[in-house]
Amino acid sequence: YFSRGLDTIGKRSVSSGRNLANGLTRGIMRYMDSANPISLAKEMTGADMLAREMLEDSHVPDRCVFSPVSRFRLLWDTLAMFFLLSDVWLSTLDAVFVSKDAVPLMLQVIRHVITSFFIVDIGLNFFTGYIKGSRIILQRYRVAAHYLFTWFIVDLLATIPFDLFLARHLSLMAFTRILRVPKMAKLVH
Repeated sequence: YFSRGLDTIGKRSVSSGRNLANGLTRGIMRYMDSANPISLAKEMTGADMLAREMLEDSHVPDRCVFSPVSRFRLLWDTLAMFFLLSDVWLSTLDAVFVSKDAVPLMLQVIRHVITSFFIVDIGLNFFTGYIKGSRIILQRYRVAAHYLFTWFIVDLLATIPFDLFLARHLSLMAFTRILRVPKMAKLVH
């Protein structure tokens, strides 16, 4: 029934698309309703196996991938929000009150700690799953691809210490830290 739909995809796109969807649905239902997986495996068609792989693939997490709702990740995101708010506050303080000739050592150390934290955060985001609909995706290749195509550029631009590269252009240094503000939208999202 379903395998015929796969064979005719190129010939009749509309009807074979319906056959594919119907066959995939039947395959998932057969897999979920089966009490004896050995007898089911003997009578499975290629489409049934595809449905089984899709169903199992969505629930099997890879090793070393954190859940986005785990205690560790929620604490990490809380710390990230604290560092972001601190960075915005320090940027304002720096722009208004600190002389460009004599930046206090403690302020420099705090800035380096914050930048180091966000560099580690970029690496950690490649190993943190994401929520898609009602499912949590924990497959490493999907997580990495999702992060690369969504928040990676924002995180990278917000983490690069432009103030170290633009030391000669003192008027631009105060505004480079403002690039971290879009990271708040990610944490709130």
